[in-house]
Amino acid sequence: LDVNAEHNIVDINCASIKGYTPLMFATELNLGPLVKYMLSNGGDRSKYYLAEQRNGQKIYLADIASYFKADTVLEVFK
Repeated sequence: LDVNAEHNIVDINCASIKGYTPLMFATELNLGPLVKYMLSNGGDRSKYYLAEQRNGQKIYLADIASYFKADTVLEVFK
């Protein structure tokens, strides 16, 4: 499993998300123990995706955790 693999997610209800990783998805779902495991096995906290709907703004893991109120994951980041 490559926790840093980049995917291009296309949803008919929103803009595509290019570069979204499994680690980002686990963060979005507030899966703290999984995020901790991924980080300890090579997960890269410095990866980001470019938000097309925000003029190409870089979105990092902490941004995702904050946006989705992923408290369990935010504790892992401390």
